[in-house]
Amino acid sequence: MKKILVTAGGTTEPIDAVRSITNESSGRLGAKIADAFVQLGFEVVYLHTEKSLMPKQKVQSITIKTVKDVEISVNTLMKNHQFYAIIHAMAISDFMVKNVLDYETIRKSDHIEDLNSIIKRDQKISSNKPIFLQLNPAPKIINLFKKLQPDTILVGFKLLANSDEKKLIQAAQKQITENNSDYVLCNHKEQVHEEAHKAFLYSEDGIIARFDNKTDIANGLAQLIQKEISNEK
Repeated sequence: MKKILVTAGGTTEPIDAVRSITNESSGRLGAKIADAFVQLGFEVVYLHTEKSLMPKQKVQSITIKTVKDVEISVNTLMKNHQFYAIIHAMAISDFMVKNVLDYETIRKSDHIEDLNSIIKRDQKISSNKPIFLQLNPAPKIINLFKKLQPDTILVGFKLLANSDEKKLIQAAQKQITENNSDYVLCNHKEQVHEEAHKAFLYSEDGIIARFDNKTDIANGLAQLIQKEISNEK
C-alpha cells in the first residue's frame, strides 16, 4: 500500500501566553484530499494543525501548532517513512515572532535587529501601552520534501490575492524551479469558499486541470497520483 503525506490547516506563531498570529486556513480542503486518497486505497499520514478539520476516513493523525513543529515532524516522518507523494496543502506562516518590544527600547536603539525582547512572552502582555513585533522569515517547509526524499511526487499549493492568472502561473513556475514541486495547485483567494473553490493544477507542461470545488480538487489530485502509479507499471 502506497503512503501519502497530506498536510493541512494553518500554523500559529505565539506572541505571548494567550495571543498569536495565524491565518484563515480551516484545513477543509486538506481533509477532503486525505479522504479521497484513503478511498482509493492509499495509506494516509495526515499532518495537521490543532484547529484543522479532520478527515472522515481512517488516517494516521499528527497534530502540530507552529512552523518549528512542522519542521520537526516532517524531518521525523520522512526519516521513518517512504512517501510515494506529498500533498502540501498546509498554510505555513511566513513569519515567526522574534521579539516583542516597547517604544522606549526601539527609540533608544540604532539597530532593532540586534535587540532582545524585554517583555516577558510567557505571560499575557499588558495592553496598556503599544507594543512592536519584530518578525523574522519562517523556514520554508516546502524546501525540505525533495531534499529528504528526491523521488517523492510533490504537490505544492500557491495562493495569491488580488492577482491575475498570469501572475499566479509565474508564482507556480517559481515554486517548481525553487522547490522542485512536480505540480502546483493554484488558487485565487477571492475564489476560495467553504465548498466552491476555483483552482487549476499546473506543471512544467502548463495548466493540466481546472476545478470548481474542493471535492473535485481532492478527487482530481488522488486520481492524478493513482495514474502516476499506473504509468509506472
